[in-house]
Parts: sequence; C-alpha cells; structure tokens
Amino acid sequence: APAPLSLTEQGAFEVAPGPGSVTALPLGGGLDTPAALVTPGGDRLTRTTSRERVRWHVGRGHEMITVDDPAPGRWRFEGAGEGGRVYAYTDLTLDYPDLPGTLFPDRLRTFDLVLTSADAVVDDADFLSLVDVSARLYGDDGDRPLVVEPGKDGRFAVNMMGPEEAGEYLLETR
Repeated sequence: APAPLSLTEQGAFEVAPGPGSVTALPLGGGLDTPAALVTPGGDRLTRTTSRERVRWHVGRGHEMITVDDPAPGRWRFEGAGEGGRVYAYTDLTLDYPDLPGTLFPDRLRTFDLVLTSADAVVDDADFLSLVDVSARLYGDDGDRPLVVEPGKDGRFAVNMMGPEEAGEYLLETR
C-alpha cells in the first residue's frame, strides 16, 4: 500500500516519472503553513497560483496540495523542518469495487468506496482522518445526499436507499 514519505531536512520528496497527479499533505516538523511548494525546476507554487496548475485545499489544521502532470524529480516545501512527514500520493481516485448496476426501490444497499493511489488502497489512518468523503445521488426526481461512513483499511461504506422511481441516476462522489 502507498506510504507517507519522510521529509528530509529541506522538506523534500521525490516524484518518479509517469503519474498524472501528485497529492501532498505535509504534517509536523515545523511545517504549520507552508509558504510554497517548489517544483524540481524551481517554480514556487502557492495558494494563489492558478488552479490550472495546482489545487490548494486548506482544511481544519492542514493543507492538501494536488498538482496535475507533476514534473519528475525533487519537490520541496519552503519552511519545512526536520522530523515531519509528507504524504505524497500519485493519482488519487475514489473507486467503487462493488457498485451495483441496478437498484431496487426502497431497499437499503451498502457498498464500499475506496481511496486508491496507483491502484493500491490508501489505508493510513492519519491521512484518512483528514479526508472528508461525501456522495450524492442525482435523478429525474431531484438529488439527495447519501450517508458515507469511514470503515476499516481505507474503505468507506456508502449507504443508499433505492430510489422510488425507475430511471437513470448519477452517483457523484467528492
């Protein structure tokens, strides 16, 4: 399974060639609010950098940074101290390994939702405690939120009552 990388004394981590995205979440080591994420080419990415280049999410006591098409090489956080951790995951996706193709009216159905990185389930409890997952079902009769509960080993349980009306529905997960 993917694992958090250790921060060096410069708050650096390595990105191998090939991933479509990298998501980094620095924790500890004096890295309370990083001023910038510096690319291997020396560009400084900050909260104000265009969303076309980087998505910078500020949450409760943490920051999560996602870069699409990251350059391979050494990335680093400015202001990082020794002893912290940085979670650096490539190609994070939410997958439904057992999503049913058909639902029956008024029947409760529970199925798994997993967060994966490079096709492996992300199961680090510290990282997952900072991830908020929500799901919503859209159909001709409107939309409604679904109950999502954290489970074991990086899995979330999505509880869905089958819709009353027949038709096509769209499940959106964030």
